[in-house]
Amino acid sequence: MTSLVNLNRNIVENLRESLGKNNLAAQLLLDHVVSLDEKVKAQEVRIAIMNRDLNELGAELNDVLGEYSELQTEFDLQSQGLSKYKDQVKNLESELTSKEEELMIREQKLNTAFHFFGSKKELQAMNIIKKANLVTFELNEDINLSQLNKADLRDFNDLTIPTKAIKIISDHPSASYQISGSGNSSTIKIANPGSFWSITKTLIIQTD
Repeated sequence: MTSLVNLNRNIVENLRESLGKNNLAAQLLLDHVVSLDEKVKAQEVRIAIMNRDLNELGAELNDVLGEYSELQTEFDLQSQGLSKYKDQVKNLESELTSKEEELMIREQKLNTAFHFFGSKKELQAMNIIKKANLVTFELNEDINLSQLNKADLRDFNDLTIPTKAIKIISDHPSASYQISGSGNSSTIKIANPGSFWSITKTLIIQTD
């Protein structure tokens, strides 16, 4: 654009020389061209300033983008670490739950007792007792526990049986329990559970 203005100025100068210095039309045209030239120069300055500002903003934008990229990378790494941490916590929680269930099952098993009462014929028919000799019977070591009644020994403190004559077949320290009768029933009171269940956790009672 500046070269075009200069060209116009040269043309005007030539016109001034050809028309004379006092030619008013040539002077006005020249003044107009000069005014345009100054406006163009001012615009060029503004454009240069704008280009400079744009370059500076571009550099700042690049810096911001660089910082953003670094932050994004750091965030991704932290997210990956957090994800691994969550997986570890989840695995630990699952393992802890499994251990708790295992301990609960083990505790239930340790605190599970079995009991059953019946006549000699009933106990023999169920293979709970077997002949020790021609006269006496003894407890069968291979009892099918699913036939017996299950109880939590922590809450199993006594057992009432609807008959007067009872005999404990299973092996329990005599000092750990008491037998009392009332009417047509008998009650076994466990005085010392730890001692009572120390030998066996199976209570078998013969009712005749």
